[in-house]
Amino acid sequence: MSPDRPLTPAEAVSTSRSRDEFLLLPATPDSMFDGDEVSDVRDLLIVTESVLTVLAYEEAYGWNTVIRFENTTKFKKAVRAIVEYREYDLSEEDIKIIVADYQYLYGAGFE
Repeated sequence: MSPDRPLTPAEAVSTSRSRDEFLLLPATPDSMFDGDEVSDVRDLLIVTESVLTVLAYEEAYGWNTVIRFENTTKFKKAVRAIVEYREYDLSEEDIKIIVADYQYLYGAGFE
């Protein structure tokens, strides 16, 4: 599904908009920044009708699955998994805001 490289922000947006009931987002805001500069998207949160998956891109290995749920409402666990995997410095409040935004987008795209 994903090319064997990180996605550009534009590719992430266009891919998400290309299908109904399919959501593809940077897993966290840190997933698309290198310091203060916008970079390619290296962590993806993907939601379909039946699966929520978090992927991470590693130069040596390509895309790998960080966590996968058959329950598409596990946003908090999904975001925490990539935060721990990448050792991002996000507070619980940051995670709550990200999760709330993703729940809203999920509801808007799947209702």
